[in-house]
Amino acid sequence: MGKTIGHFPFWWRWWSYIFPISLDASSSEINETLEVMLVRGNIQLCTEKAVYSYEHKYDNFKLIFDLLDFNKLSGKNVLLLGLGLGSVIQLLDKYKNGLNYTAVELDEEVIFLAEKHILKHLDVDIQIVQSDGQTFPQVTSEKYDLICMDIFIDDWIPNGFLTNDFCNSLKSILAERGTVIYNTPAFNKRSANSSRRFFKNKFKSIFQKAKLIDVHKNYMLISDSDLLHA
Repeated sequence: MGKTIGHFPFWWRWWSYIFPISLDASSSEINETLEVMLVRGNIQLCTEKAVYSYEHKYDNFKLIFDLLDFNKLSGKNVLLLGLGLGSVIQLLDKYKNGLNYTAVELDEEVIFLAEKHILKHLDVDIQIVQSDGQTFPQVTSEKYDLICMDIFIDDWIPNGFLTNDFCNSLKSILAERGTVIYNTPAFNKRSANSSRRFFKNKFKSIFQKAKLIDVHKNYMLISDSDLLHA
């Protein structure tokens, strides 16, 4: 079990296995409801319909990182499109030390909550950019070895992130031997079918070595299946 971050009485962690404990609540123009909870020993950021962050229990990314051979990545530059509370950073730090993170997040309130509850406790190199994740790939001059796309509004992905143009923009900032990991919903038949169509008609048309991995209620798309463990 990974170490849980947070300043609260130690017994709250054990109590949270029985009843979720509210740590913070907020809202923004982008997310009407934002609640930080202690759930089963881990800090969770959730909206009315979705979980944005869940420390080491953010299983969709944990399962894909278990399959990824980090030794095959060409470098250490990581781009996160969508920050949450920083679960992806917490998880990645367990797999490979010394990564350089750029996190792009549009919602200023999400950034505030992430810094308050998680990020200030992490000993990693993080640059946070308050920006639209759709336009950031068009303006950055950097190349990234790992791009994690994790942008949702509640339980849906805004349409601008589901286009050939956006996939091409990700490819344009990807380092040689780098890979994109793209989180898509599969919590019901409709969302699963939509994600499969996006993978087949758009994502895989841009990234020919792409693979779809079912991680239960989510499909994780990886742009280069050669980087997975054999």
